[in-house]
Amino acid sequence: MRIRPLVFALAVVLASQSLVAATFVVPNDREMVRRADAVAVATVLSQYTRVTDDDSIETVTTMSLEETIKGLVTASATTFEVHEPGGVVGDRTLIIPGVPRFTPGQRLILFLTKTPQDTWAVTDLVLDQVV
Repeated sequence: MRIRPLVFALAVVLASQSLVAATFVVPNDREMVRRADAVAVATVLSQYTRVTDDDSIETVTTMSLEETIKGLVTASATTFEVHEPGGVVGDRTLIIPGVPRFTPGQRLILFLTKTPQDTWAVTDLVLDQVV
């Protein structure tokens, strides 16, 4: 009869070892807009991966600009690119948790930051919105 409580306790301990959680502190909208160099509504057109100059991998997503809410995303074109780390090139794979993955046809509100390479990237990983 004593074995049941021990089995139950062991099961609880083993189950709790596999539980993992992540906590996100999500800033309010005003803070998100303040942090971003640009805010835009856009639709994903296409994407490709490439090896960067520093031998890393990035995914480049072409977006169709619908509306600019803040900043200047593009001076004259109706499309722009978002560069994010990670992707698959040949037999190389780079996966970075929290990096957004876009799907052609998705309509998004993007909070964008200009990178030192003069490209666009999302301001805070994980937090951009599908609309």
